[in-house]
Amino acid sequence: MLKVPYYLLKSRRFLPIFVVQFLGAMNDNLYKNSFIILITFSLAQEAKLPLTIGLGIFILPFFLFSATAGELADRIEKGSIIRWIKFAEIAILGIGATMAFYMKSTGLLYIVLFLMGTHSAFFGPLKYSILPQHLRKEELLYGNAWVEASTFVAILLGTIIGGVLILANNGVIIVSILLMIIALAGWVASFYIPLAKSDNPKLKIHLNFLKATLDILKHVKKRPYLFRVMVGISWFWFIGGTLLTVIPLFTKEILYGNQNTVTLLLCVSIIGIGTGAIGSYKILKGQLSSKYVPLSGLGMSLFIVLMIKSGHKVVEPIVGILDFISLPGIGILTGILGIGLCGGFFSVPLYALLQHWSTTKHRSRNIAANNITNSLFMVVSSVLAIIIFQSGGGVYALLIVTAILNLFFSIYMCWTVPKDVVISVIFSCARFLLKLFYRAEVEGVENLEKIKGPSIVIANHVSLLDVVLFWAFLPGRFVYPVDLQTSKIWWVKPALLFSKTIPMDPRHPFSLKELIRIVESGKHVMIFPEGRITVTGLIMKVYEGPGYVALKTGAEILPIYIEGAKCSLFSYLRGKAKLQWFPKIRIKIFPPRKIEIDSNKSNRNARHEAARQIYELMLEMEVKTADKELTLFEGLLRSGQRNGMGSDIIGDFDGEVLTYRKLIAKSLVLGEILTKGTKEKDTIGLMIPNSTIAILAYFGLQSKHRIATMINYSAGPENILSACQTTKIKCLWTSSEFVEKAKLNVTIELLKENGIKVKFLENYKKAKNQFRILYAMAMVFPGWVYRRKFKENNRELAKSASTILFTSGSSGEPKGVVLSHKNIISNYIQINTVVDLSMQDKILAVMPLFHAFGLTGGIVGPIFAGTRVFTYPTPLHYKAIPEIIYQEEITIMFATNTFLRGYSKYGNPYDLRSLRYLFAGAEKVQENMRLTYGDKFGIRTLEGYGTTEASPVICINTTMYNKTGTVGKLLP
Repeated sequence: MLKVPYYLLKSRRFLPIFVVQFLGAMNDNLYKNSFIILITFSLAQEAKLPLTIGLGIFILPFFLFSATAGELADRIEKGSIIRWIKFAEIAILGIGATMAFYMKSTGLLYIVLFLMGTHSAFFGPLKYSILPQHLRKEELLYGNAWVEASTFVAILLGTIIGGVLILANNGVIIVSILLMIIALAGWVASFYIPLAKSDNPKLKIHLNFLKATLDILKHVKKRPYLFRVMVGISWFWFIGGTLLTVIPLFTKEILYGNQNTVTLLLCVSIIGIGTGAIGSYKILKGQLSSKYVPLSGLGMSLFIVLMIKSGHKVVEPIVGILDFISLPGIGILTGILGIGLCGGFFSVPLYALLQHWSTTKHRSRNIAANNITNSLFMVVSSVLAIIIFQSGGGVYALLIVTAILNLFFSIYMCWTVPKDVVISVIFSCARFLLKLFYRAEVEGVENLEKIKGPSIVIANHVSLLDVVLFWAFLPGRFVYPVDLQTSKIWWVKPALLFSKTIPMDPRHPFSLKELIRIVESGKHVMIFPEGRITVTGLIMKVYEGPGYVALKTGAEILPIYIEGAKCSLFSYLRGKAKLQWFPKIRIKIFPPRKIEIDSNKSNRNARHEAARQIYELMLEMEVKTADKELTLFEGLLRSGQRNGMGSDIIGDFDGEVLTYRKLIAKSLVLGEILTKGTKEKDTIGLMIPNSTIAILAYFGLQSKHRIATMINYSAGPENILSACQTTKIKCLWTSSEFVEKAKLNVTIELLKENGIKVKFLENYKKAKNQFRILYAMAMVFPGWVYRRKFKENNRELAKSASTILFTSGSSGEPKGVVLSHKNIISNYIQINTVVDLSMQDKILAVMPLFHAFGLTGGIVGPIFAGTRVFTYPTPLHYKAIPEIIYQEEITIMFATNTFLRGYSKYGNPYDLRSLRYLFAGAEKVQENMRLTYGDKFGIRTLEGYGTTEASPVICINTTMYNKTGTVGKLLP
């Protein structure tokens, strides 16, 4: 965190000049406002000149004497001049003002006003040119921030005090005494200002002030960097002058307020300027830079627009502070405060740069030139207001014209900032917006430093935001190859200015050679191996180019994974996934890798192998990046939130359809019923065919953190009993109707004889009325109902057991495998790397839940992905299932070899035409299916013996058991 140098306020290098300028600004405005009030309300008859001319008299000395004042400040020791000027202030205000007030002489009042303007014209170059002599470079911005902030506070105090006191009883005497006291205090403080020697003691002082003025303006004009800074400062005073003109009129005509309302709005604007001035030091971290000036100018225009829009909504007078609590009132205060904030941020860096960029021999004259242009711009603002009002325009017209002019001027101010700084600001703004709306973050930046020599950066391509994310969070680090034709598109050309790009023609072999040359030069080349944005949500086709370049150059591969952007409105998955306005985005940078290829391979095979390794690397990134540290029910909740709680997700043969909301709510209720009399981590058996009630029962147990033992009801009485005893089941839930149809009465009796309670789900309908309140709460606040009880670390719970599956027993007694929440979710994630499950799909869950295909591929995976599930109780209906696929327009199905043979034997070839994927278990079955049905859909093999977290390859089988290890814990 940046340390703010508060010690400056106690240092003699800064405090005396700070006090002197503060008291001087306060005295100027105390007299000026007293003069305005007195002329307007008391001496209007005696006044010979219009008030506007009188105010012009105060500004006139800045045009006449600023050049001479600058020459004096550059030639003579500044402390001594300040003391003489402060002594003159005592004479002007102590004698002149007192006499003018006492005599009520308007002529003398105008003379004193002119003399005060002269005093300020001579003091202005001194107060800004002395700061660089007493402050170090890193302190200069902070010193200017305090000077700028305090100046406006002094203006406000002087204006308020003068307006309040001058017409009060003995007000003239009180104001005269105050003017004298403040002038004396400023003079005394000036004696504490340290010596500020002249760097140009032989400078000639021109008596012809017109020639002197032209000379210093010509000097600045020849130095564009100084000229633009000076014009920027003057524009700030243009906006300030316009605001001082607008606020009283805005209060009277729009808010129907009074003088107190004017004072409040002025206070808010001053607070804004002061806060912006001090804040500029914080945000710029003490650096002398104008990089945020254009952005601050844009902010002023936006806040002016807010002020206008809020003013249109005012229907009742806004007089007091409490009246501003209304919606339009808050908008008006925010607008004025925002204009002030941006104004302070706009001006302070420019003042500091004007001082820093000016040579010591010419600094005071440059500041004098700045004072001249400031005065000119303030006059122009007054003239603009007069022209608009005389033309029939009102306050809104003046504000709109000012906002538009300010917008163009902000663009002009970009010339004060070097190109690389402009780009840096744009990146900073992009980074801020991405963090604000997408909570974007980057992990693994340290891996960038691990690259040694040539490198190729690869990343998944999921949205139009991808390159913007790299620009914003990793600016200047990468070189981007861009298709030659794409680079010629008019709206693409501006974007190419913000990064290093290489136009490439993929049809021309020399383009690849140029890319190889750039990689060998040591630059990080950013390549999307897929060549296009994904339209499936998965890794698309990986081209051989990146692998070929890596082989030729020996470059390291730096993998980067973009997570979350494919769910944004900038992806190409509209209609296939539930897109979100602002999903969380994360950029994960992995350690660099080397592509290892057998040197004996041919050139062509080596390219193929390199492409394959990059593809597997991208799959591995997807698996490692996915969040596996959550429970199954937490995953269900997040899926509902991501895909829409009102989306249909499950249906069955009986016509029942469940949305995510109903699925979650009914699972929570059923979980209460199924787990009554048990405690956490107890095992509870489920022996239910595929149906909505089976899925509800499974997730109901997960909601209560019980271990669901999925009983294979086709294994025979002895094997079922063995499974129950192995898992220490004391209670098993089934369906009486299912027991009758499946002829499992003998099995049920055997279980009862061995002390295992058998309960029937038909009782669920009778008991659910007891949980109406829970159901209603779960329908409205599903996440709260679940999380209120389980407040433990979700990542720890994810490692606990959730499910027990059994092998078929074909090679001996069935073996049970305990699977954690993390095990099952890891399987789903790996399936999701090669199966593009989408909201457009519909999957047939025909494999039983005690089967790995049935549980992970048929239920958990689709529900988590937002894919609709249609359950069917048995896979043995070889004739009915192809017809269901046809009628329900099923697009994806999991099955094993035995069942697929039956479907291919009894089904009609046209029944399966809606399928996109049919997941089989062996190549022979694939061949058989292709012979029967042709190549109208993809047939993929899911083989292997379990999964590991590191492996990106789909490895799933019925047993979830590996001869060299287990996915879950193998039961004895």
